[in-house]
Amino acid sequence: MKYINDIKHYFHKKTIIENFRKYHINELRGSLLKNKNLDEARKHFEWIEISDVVINYDSKTYSLFCHLIIALICLLCVGLAWILTINEVHLSCEAISPNLSFTLSEDWYLNESFKLSGLIIDNICSVNVRNVNINASKQNENNINVSSIDINGKYIWLQKLKIPSGSKINLSASKNFLIIDSRGLPLSGRAEAENATLVISNEDEEDYIYDYSETVHFASSKTTFSAPVRLRLHFVEDIWELDNFIAQSIKFVTETDSGLFESTIKSGSIKFLETDNEVTLKENDTLSLKNLKIRRMACRQAKEGIKVVFEGSASTIKAGSKGFEKDLAPTYLEYVYHQQKFSFFCGAVATLWGLLCCLRKVLLSN
Repeated sequence: MKYINDIKHYFHKKTIIENFRKYHINELRGSLLKNKNLDEARKHFEWIEISDVVINYDSKTYSLFCHLIIALICLLCVGLAWILTINEVHLSCEAISPNLSFTLSEDWYLNESFKLSGLIIDNICSVNVRNVNINASKQNENNINVSSIDINGKYIWLQKLKIPSGSKINLSASKNFLIIDSRGLPLSGRAEAENATLVISNEDEEDYIYDYSETVHFASSKTTFSAPVRLRLHFVEDIWELDNFIAQSIKFVTETDSGLFESTIKSGSIKFLETDNEVTLKENDTLSLKNLKIRRMACRQAKEGIKVVFEGSASTIKAGSKGFEKDLAPTYLEYVYHQQKFSFFCGAVATLWGLLCCLRKVLLSN
């Protein structure tokens, strides 16, 4: 604060002296033009010379101080741009894992039919089956309150599966099996079959077995974390794919018997769209994405489980071995260098020029 007051006082005195200098310069000019007494002109000239000495003496100290401040500000700006990461990072990611979990930010629909050889659905509340006769004293023959259904046959098609926004989904896979756990709002769908066996189980653990070639409509009620709706799909072919997921979080972890969470990532990579930099994920690496917004995601069959590919944005990205995670988000300096090359060049030249000018002033002042 003292230096600031001194600088203000210096500029105030400098303004007063410069005003007097203008007066003496005008008087000196007038004396010379009118051929007046040279003694009076000499007095004005001496006053001007002395004022120059005073101004230059004071300006060296304060000019040095001002240039040092400018140099420090330039270095501080460069340092902050080198350290601070951008607030929103756009990325694309590929990862292979036996399981993953995520939260839907929009309703998800199964647009295509899945060809299956087996389908088991647990924790559902209603099934609608045509031409199935159930004891009317226990259930309505067309709307059966059940806990699970099991369909086995040569050809089964899972269709029009709808999982609402806000549902927490967990996928796990091995070979040609896929398990889908859904927690949250009710889901619904239908399955068609030819020459299949349908087993319907109710809450009293009674089984009703039918041979049928019909359409089964099923629905669930709102579920909890401990009792999700579980769909177990047995694919006829080894290749399957689920796409068009729009989610807001994703995790690649599993809970051990001791209650700890471990990473399930087998391999993968992250590409940062702003900088084109790519980071490789190794087996058991952890991946933390805060404030993640997934615009597009697809899951498909992989040798070691599920291959997930998604694009989106996140505020913080950390990955690496457990306990040694690194912040991978690009810094502002990297962002400007890759996105605004001309602005980066101009800024670098201006900063370098300013530092060199400040250094020159400091050296000359000594």
